[in-house]
Amino acid sequence: PSSRGQMPVMPMTGFGVGAEAKNAEDAMRALEVMTSDEALKVYAETNKVISPSKNVEVECIEALKPLNDRIQENIYVLGANASMKMEQWGNTCQVVRELLNGATVDECMAEFDRLQEESNSSDR
Repeated sequence: PSSRGQMPVMPMTGFGVGAEAKNAEDAMRALEVMTSDEALKVYAETNKVISPSKNVEVECIEALKPLNDRIQENIYVLGANASMKMEQWGNTCQVVRELLNGATVDECMAEFDRLQEESNSSDR
């Protein structure tokens, strides 16, 4: 938890253990536990998020169902845009929090647009 409340984080790009890591076997065992179907189910259910694994089905909250439906159809939504000139992770967490509190997807996208425009205008 942070001052903003619970902020779940699970990287979707992957994990790694260095080939020369002092405790590589222990690290691999820890990763196996962290990424097991059982652990990912607990993670998704506890944090009320979309499952990070196609092997784990959970009931997500109503606000996330449209996105979850797209994921179930193998349509993926990128979580980052390298051309954006704004801090992405913190802003994304804040906008998603608004979504979870009842904001519409259109309102959330408009907020991203506003943040990007604000960032672009500060560069001028």
